Amino acid sequence: MNLRTITIAATLLFILCCPVFGQFKKAEKIYKKINDGVVRIYTYHQNNTLHGQASGVIIKKKNWIVTNYHILGDAEVIYAEHEGKSVKLDSVIAMDPDKDILVLQMSKPDDANQYKSIPNIRIGNSNDLKVGQKIYAIGSPYGFENTITEGIISGFRTSFDSKQNFIQISAPISSGSSGGAVVNIKGELIGISTLIIKGETAQNLNFAIFINDVLEAANKSAKKPTTDSKVSLVNYYYQRGYNEYLSKNYLSAIFNYKMALKSKDERGSATLFCNIGIAYHKLDFLDSAITWYNKSLTVAEGADAYVGLGSVYYEQNDFDKAIYYYKKAIETVSDFYEAYIGLGLVYYTKGDYLDALFYLKKVIELNVKSPKAYMLIGHISYTSSQFDDAISFYKRAIKAKPDYAEAYLSLANAYIKIGSMEKAIEFQQKAYQLKPELRNSKN
Repeated sequence: MNLRTITIAATLLFILCCPVFGQFKKAEKIYKKINDGVVRIYTYHQNNTLHGQASGVIIKKKNWIVTNYHILGDAEVIYAEHEGKSVKLDSVIAMDPDKDILVLQMSKPDDANQYKSIPNIRIGNSNDLKVGQKIYAIGSPYGFENTITEGIISGFRTSFDSKQNFIQISAPISSGSSGGAVVNIKGELIGISTLIIKGETAQNLNFAIFINDVLEAANKSAKKPTTDSKVSLVNYYYQRGYNEYLSKNYLSAIFNYKMALKSKDERGSATLFCNIGIAYHKLDFLDSAITWYNKSLTVAEGADAYVGLGSVYYEQNDFDKAIYYYKKAIETVSDFYEAYIGLGLVYYTKGDYLDALFYLKKVIELNVKSPKAYMLIGHISYTSSQFDDAISFYKRAIKAKPDYAEAYLSLANAYIKIGSMEKAIEFQQKAYQLKPELRNSKN
């Protein structure tokens, strides 16, 4: 063997044994192991316009796809694919807005080979993570499907409101990577990519959610109905949607209501349509709210849907339409006090105090103790310089709603008008105590 041959052999041996070469081989193996378990996710509006693109990770053992809550925004349709093949989604398993977690149920593909190709990604224990540990991130930044980057765990962080814990990683991620996989050198899933900090002075600040937090959120919600009957499924998803609504998880409420719709007869769906409209309304997605309220009305007349439409049009300053729909609600249910309050609010906003009082007093005649109605009558009395009456109605509003900060502030202003400064200061301070931001409001 000549010197040249010996030199080449030694060089090859050095390359093969070099730690950097080993790292490349490790990344290659990780990618091959994980790639088919990471999908691209697209969200769409009801008119089929694209809202956004993100990533998701399949937990095959449970048929879940894990991603981020924030990818939904005001979208109404969510779609997953991998290498051009659709991955069917069935329902929502869990939503946690505070921790930015969304877990979806995946249906088995019709193509058996497609399902077989999905790997069983092992789940790591994110409680065992250490700063400095090598990790890999796989996602689809800007739609570039399943890009792999490597880095280390840079630290563990807590959000400013203490609601969320993060793994800080040096592996670069970008828009579209949200919901992608973060794995350790064994290929175990230890986190889900969630956000980056951008800016001229921010460099490589990337964050992921602990996989243990994801599993905890999912396992809390992943209970199944005890029977497969249609009635049971409707009740199950309806109750789940209602509970999410009460928890102010409005998008989760919408998804569950829509699951209930799949097992509901057409006439019975009017309530579900209306509830979906209400949830969109709470999210301030007014066009979607109008769509679903109107869907409800095509099935059956309902005072709730009419009031919902009246409220939306009031918020859009279309007072004529607001009045029309509030009055339709009263035609449907004559003692529907929410419609009278709505009419009172519209006429008050228009400066038509006589008509406003007419409808607000209807609420009192119905013996409904409405803080909003009392407050509006108080405002009308105040504007008319009837300060004693204003004080009386502001107090009634507070009695009906003891934490009504705005009513305390209005009461303070009324006492100022009659020269009772001691009481004015007392109630003003109470208002600020309940709602400090009122200090900056114009009175």
